[in-house]
Amino acid sequence: MRRLWLIGGGAFAFISIVGMGMGFGFGVDPPDEAADTSLVSTTTKEITQSVYRITTPEVYVDVAGEVDIRVVPGQSSNLTIRRESTWAEGSREQSESWNGRWLRATFVCATKGCGASYTLAVPNGTRVLLTGRPRTLTCPRGMCDGI
Repeated sequence: MRRLWLIGGGAFAFISIVGMGMGFGFGVDPPDEAADTSLVSTTTKEITQSVYRITTPEVYVDVAGEVDIRVVPGQSSNLTIRRESTWAEGSREQSESWNGRWLRATFVCATKGCGASYTLAVPNGTRVLLTGRPRTLTCPRGMCDGI
């Protein structure tokens, strides 16, 4: 039995070495030079989600630029802020702050196809008061007001 293992192992080693040698001997080398190409466009998408414990019966939202707001019922005593940002090449101005009562968000780009979409999951009974005008607003009846 040991002799069969030795013969089989030797045959495998021989075939492997000869096969690799033949591959290198026949010039199977990948090309080193680059091909002609140019970047057409780049789009980046970023998703951020933060969960905060809140005790206030109202949340104030002040937005500027290409910002969409969606308000949905959430868990008791927690505010979940989910931001989906999309931008193409070029610069963007983005800021966000939360202080326990105010969400302030700005998202401005120099190119089309950019913006930020915020989903706010607020506890039942919490009012969302808007001081800025979002690009779009989706809010259940009676949960959002402008001031």
